[in-house]
Amino acid sequence: MKENVIIPFKTDRGWLNKAIESVNRQTYPCELILSQSSGNKSVNVNKGLRRAHGEFIKILDEDDWLPLDAVEKSLKGFNGDMIHGNVHYWKAGVKTLYIPKIKSPTLEDLIKLNVISNPSVMYSRRLIDEIGFYDESLDTSEEYEYHLRALKAGMKIGYVNGVLANYRMHPRQKSIGAGVNRRWRKQVLNQIRNDYL
Repeated sequence: MKENVIIPFKTDRGWLNKAIESVNRQTYPCELILSQSSGNKSVNVNKGLRRAHGEFIKILDEDDWLPLDAVEKSLKGFNGDMIHGNVHYWKAGVKTLYIPKIKSPTLEDLIKLNVISNPSVMYSRRLIDEIGFYDESLDTSEEYEYHLRALKAGMKIGYVNGVLANYRMHPRQKSIGAGVNRRWRKQVLNQIRNDYL
């Protein structure tokens, strides 16, 4: 059974083709699911999850891209119910390596500090069947809430020591781009944390 990579998006901001190509060129065969609608990210992720049938599932934003061996490396090192790993952050052509400080965070760890870089994550089918889909009421920090929910449900987060994604930092980003309401985003983030205390 091929594993699934879901690319959820509302519009192509100019990098979709690179994201698609990075999935199609993986050293381990996987099935690409493009999930587009006018809804928010959670809506588009969930639309893709309903179509996914793989044993392992990865979410890739349309402005990011995967190293050629990202899926293969993730599967070889998979431990727990989901995994995360290292990520190359790209800003204005400059590459920085992100390595999480905590490799297998507990719920308490993740409430204090979100060490998970979302593009690196891969989920097991078991986790998705157990905790369900993304919260469609959230317009920010939806992955963070999902990971807290997974830990609260007793899921285990493992770590793969390898670069599992390329994360593009740019002015049109939803989370840290120009024009983002940082005060509102912080309020949502704090509310999510409080919900899991």
